[in-house]
Amino acid sequence: MNCEKRKNRGLLLILQGGLHFKTNASAAFDKVVLETMSHPIVRKCASLNKLYVIWNGYSAHSPQSTQKYPHQNYTNALRFNSNMEELFQFSYGQGGNVPHQQSQTGSVMQMMGMMNWMNFTQAAQTSDGMHYLSQVNYFKAQYTLYLAELMKKERRIFHY
Repeated sequence: MNCEKRKNRGLLLILQGGLHFKTNASAAFDKVVLETMSHPIVRKCASLNKLYVIWNGYSAHSPQSTQKYPHQNYTNALRFNSNMEELFQFSYGQGGNVPHQQSQTGSVMQMMGMMNWMNFTQAAQTSDGMHYLSQVNYFKAQYTLYLAELMKKERRIFHY
């Protein structure tokens, strides 16, 4: 990936995390977001305003899985998404504390989208309490691509 090439349209990163970090937003942010955003190619694309980042928020899970995995319950999932949004705002928003991520025209947050799937997935059918059926995954993919296109056209933040 070379964002310096004129014909290169940029880099789209779709990041997610949560389950592997037991819904600990700070751990997910540090291991997924900060490590990814510190990569030299990502930093270069950000400095050229050719970086688009979508955070794929935590989705709702089946109540049956909550019994086996209590950290995945609805309240924790809501808290995780809210905490992730705060971490993004604090780190990459106006006057963010991650200076190496500042682009030439402002912050990287100008090119970030945050997808919160909780309302959409709350009553969605799953195959095993965690993995959604194909219609849900298809919609999520379509909507994510739509958001990416909006970000490219309008060059601003979106919260969904």
